[in-house]
Amino acid sequence: MVVENWVEGTGRLFPKGIVDLGHEYTFISRNMDHYSSPETNEHHPVLKYARNVLSFETNDLPSLTEFLKRQHEILKFDGVITICDYYVETAAAIADALDLPQAYSKNVAIARRKHLVRQALDNAGIPNPKHAIAKSLDEAKTAAADIGYPLIAKPSDLGSSAFVRLVQNEQELTEACEPILGNTRNFRDQERDPVVILEEYLQGQEVSVECCSFDGKTNFIGITDKSLTGDPYFIEDGHMFPADLSDQTAEQLKEFTKDVLAAIGYENGVTHTEVKLTENGPRLIEVNPRPAGNYIVELIEHVTGIDLMKCHIDLALGHAPDLQKYPRAQSAAIKFVVPQKAGQLVDIKGYDSLEKNNAIARYKFVKPDGHALSAPIDNACYVGHVVTTDPTGKNSRAFAEDAVSQLELVVEEQ
Repeated sequence: MVVENWVEGTGRLFPKGIVDLGHEYTFISRNMDHYSSPETNEHHPVLKYARNVLSFETNDLPSLTEFLKRQHEILKFDGVITICDYYVETAAAIADALDLPQAYSKNVAIARRKHLVRQALDNAGIPNPKHAIAKSLDEAKTAAADIGYPLIAKPSDLGSSAFVRLVQNEQELTEACEPILGNTRNFRDQERDPVVILEEYLQGQEVSVECCSFDGKTNFIGITDKSLTGDPYFIEDGHMFPADLSDQTAEQLKEFTKDVLAAIGYENGVTHTEVKLTENGPRLIEVNPRPAGNYIVELIEHVTGIDLMKCHIDLALGHAPDLQKYPRAQSAAIKFVVPQKAGQLVDIKGYDSLEKNNAIARYKFVKPDGHALSAPIDNACYVGHVVTTDPTGKNSRAFAEDAVSQLELVVEEQ
């Protein structure tokens, strides 16, 4: 049973991944239109590959659980799963109710709420940046004065870098807090706790540590680098696996991440843990209790042969994940194209150069036929991306950046 899905990124890889492993799945959603494109007649992979498609209110857990209990009697599910952050707790609760295996930890609710993770690290004595939780603008102003500017303002329970912002002063703090405090429902129309987390702004390189925990043991997969754009927002516009780090730094990150996961009691599941490398050592940004998004799982498979999507699926079926490495490329990278402004995309100049580039494993872009571009404030604004590999070294990021530099977006303001 697949409960909802991401629309892009891993949301496109995941459904076919299930079928390629020889499984069948039933997909359930509260809004099928969420998985359709008004610009094409393309069937989203999650619908295309599904054996059964059910429409039901997935935001009403008690009713959904009773409905799926009845469906389970007919369809005999072997597991319940999602890769969409907003339905991780739902999938875990349904698996419990149906007495099925888990792809998640018992403490997944803590991992999904950034302020609870901060508290767990404090309790375990793991270094945190200065931080505070605010439930009103007045509380935020008081906390910000204590932490000091610049600082980061972000919600506790959203994904895709939504409403995460660098704040330089009280006016910017007011602007950052307004959408976090004012929106009592998330992008999937779920009720949320509108609290603001304020955190000390940390200087240093940002990376993510990919792990897979099973049977109480956390297995280290590797480290992915990250590039950001869109100041004062934090839009992820590129990744490379593995990150170009010294062995000493990589080992430090590995041990730090294992300590973080132990502190929140995360003993089962694939995790994507974002960390900042500061002059005082690693500091946690957040833990994500699912495979990495933004096609990072694809980069990892290009390099190691490990399919973290398959691991996620295996865990949901109660199977031990296959973490045997089969070395392939030395590095793989992805570069996203981020528009400079909202508007209508009418052309992509230099597009033909992608086909001639031997370093590119694949690429994908929206059609430049008046496609509406979102304002560049989070990861939902991407125009497209290129994936590159380097068989002999760690130059794949440079390859990807070079490929994208040859493109020019022609955008008409709306």
